This record gives sequence, C-alpha cells and structure tokens, in this order.
Amino acid sequence: MKSLIHTSLSPNAEADDVRLALSLIFAPWKWKRNIFVKTLEKSLEKFLGVQHVITVDSGRTALYTILKSFGIGEGHEVLLQAYTCVAVPEPILWSGAKPVYVDSADDFTIDVADLEKKITAKSKAVIVQHTFGKSADIENIILIARKHKLFVIEDCAHALGGKFKNSMLGAFGDAAFFSFGRDKIISSVFGGAIAVKDEQLYKKINNIADNYPLPSNWWVLQQLMHPIVLSISKFTYNFLSFGKIFLEVSKRLHIISKAVERVELSGGKPSFVFHKFSPALAMLASNQLKKISRFNSHRLSLMSAYTKRLDSLKNIQTPLFDKGHAGLRYTIIITNTNGISDIFARAKKSKILLGDWYATVLAPCGVNYEKVGYVFGSCPQAEYLAAHSLNLPTHVGIELHMIEPIIRCVTGDNV
Repeated sequence: MKSLIHTSLSPNAEADDVRLALSLIFAPWKWKRNIFVKTLEKSLEKFLGVQHVITVDSGRTALYTILKSFGIGEGHEVLLQAYTCVAVPEPILWSGAKPVYVDSADDFTIDVADLEKKITAKSKAVIVQHTFGKSADIENIILIARKHKLFVIEDCAHALGGKFKNSMLGAFGDAAFFSFGRDKIISSVFGGAIAVKDEQLYKKINNIADNYPLPSNWWVLQQLMHPIVLSISKFTYNFLSFGKIFLEVSKRLHIISKAVERVELSGGKPSFVFHKFSPALAMLASNQLKKISRFNSHRLSLMSAYTKRLDSLKNIQTPLFDKGHAGLRYTIIITNTNGISDIFARAKKSKILLGDWYATVLAPCGVNYEKVGYVFGSCPQAEYLAAHSLNLPTHVGIELHMIEPIIRCVTGDNV
C-alpha cells in the first residue's frame, strides 16, 4: 500500500497543533478571552515590522474592512489581477465598487503595463497580490499608484514572511491583508489580519472591526475540529478508504466547514464574514507563527530541490525565486496542452493529492464570471497561466524524499 502524499488536507497541522485544538474544544471559556487575540496582533506587529495589526475572521473580511476605511463604494473601481481566487473580487463587490481585472505577468503577479492601461478616472485602489509568496513589482506599482492617486493594498494572503529588498511584504502599501486559511503560510483554519502604518487609518479600521460580533460557538467548534478530523483522515486515507469516507461524512454532517461556500461562486457573501477573530483560533495562529521561520526555510529547500530536478526538462518552465520568496507553492508551467491532465492522472494513481489552485482564472472552478464582472478573453496571459500552471507542494508535511514520486508524476517516468 502506497502512503498518501497530500497538499490540501490541512498541510500545516502538526501534532502540537492537533493537541492544542483538542484541548481548546474542552476549554470553551477560553473562546471569549480577547487577550489571545491581542497577543497574536502584537506578535504580528513585531514580525512584520509595522505599527498596527488588526485581526478578523478571514482575509475576505480584512479586505472589505480596508476598502470601507478608504471610503470605496458605488461608482468606484478597484484594480486587481485576474489570476486569483474569487475571494479577492468578492469584497469589492460587497462594497458596491466595480472590480477591474488586470492581466498577469509571467511570474504570476500583476502585469504593470496592463495595470496602467486600465486605470480610469473612477479608479480608487489597486490590490497587489504577491502570488504564491512571490513579491510583485511593488516599487513600480507604487509609483504608478501615486501618479494616479490610488490606494495601494497588498494582498499577502500567500506571502506572510516574504520579503522584497529585505523588507517584509505587507509594509509597502497603504494597507495589507493576510490570511490564515487552512492551506496558507500559517493556518488557524480561518482567520485574517490587516497591517497598517498610518495612525489615522488604523483608527478608522479599528472602529469598523470593533463593531463586528464574535463568531458563534458552533462555528468556532467546526474550525477546531478541522485539524483533528483532517489528521485522522490523512493517516487513515488508504485504509479501506476509511479516511476518505470519514472526511466526506464530516463535511456532509457539517462537523467541519468548507473553505469556499457555494454562494461565493456568484460573488455572494459567505456565512462567516464580518466577524471578529475568534480567540480560540488566535491561539492556533499564534502557535503556528512560532514555527514560521522553520516552515518558510523548509519551503525554500523544497523549491531548490524541485528546480534541481525539473529545470532542464522540456515542456516545463520552473519559477524564479530568491530567499525573499515565501514559497507557499512551487508553480510550474506545463507547455504541453494535455500535460496537466496527464500529471493529475498519474498522481491519482500514485496516491498523491496535488492541489489545483488557480486551474482557472478566478478560482475555484465554477465561478460565474458574469456575476463577478470578468469578461473571458480580457486577460489572455492570466488565462494561459491558469490553464498551464501546476502547483507542487512545499508545506512542512512534505519531506525531501517525497519529492521524487511527485517529480515522477510530472515527468511520467517509472510511475
């Protein structure tokens, strides 16, 4: 029986994280203690080198709160790249503004030339996504933004701990937001943060966030169950399919929650947004933050190993990266039209669960482009990247020896 190599089954959760989640289930009095949230915020301020951090329930709520603090709403436009998740344009739509999609550069970040072409008199802000932990061309973007009087919002959902010229990503724009989702750099299953330098902007954001209620106890329990359920599922996945069945039953019985709710495929609001950050989940995030240096060093070592094995192969383009890359995913481009589907077939046969992040512009698959304001064909490079890119795992659960069967799935050798 081959062991399971996974990408999306709560990859960051280690034994201490599972034990912490289990202990919190039996200590519900800690779920309301705001000191755990404040401790995390102070730790993030120190780690990022910014004056203020405010945490909320998700990256979606974080972005919406930033937009609201800037007074962005009806009649305004917000620029963002098309190679992204539907979770990014959603808050723009909720604010009443219009998302304007910009094409992508070859490195999966926003195309600076296309960005400037799409700025209009209605443009109010640009969201700069540091895709998979790779810094965007932030200096030139800021120059363009200042020229056109745009707010700069850094999307660091993939990039906690990433750097540009020895400064932390998230410290360049007017504001930045982060995500602690189940498959991000650090994970508390759900969670988001806002980083700001300006005191007046901090007060505006804090006033908005302070009016959000705490999430329900049931919702908090679902998130605490997530690392426990996924840990059991992962280690029993191949045993008479028990783990796979257990995971599916847990989803159907709502013992754990979904990362993306169906309403979001049309730009709607999921049930979990507009809440404060749960103190219980803040404890999970704090525990993960203590390990971030090890996590990110591990990711970079795997990226180097992947490049050493794949860089010279035909039909594969490997990513450029340096020590500032946060390394959330190792994203390759398969130039062969049928290459992606062939790799997934080989991976499935080999019990390797590869993630399909951004298999389409505005991931996940099934997004209603009309509802979220995207016109297919308007960002051809982003669409090409989505159709030809494949993410190889770099999380702490992937040991160095595990990349060999992954590489064989990519190359088709001896599977």
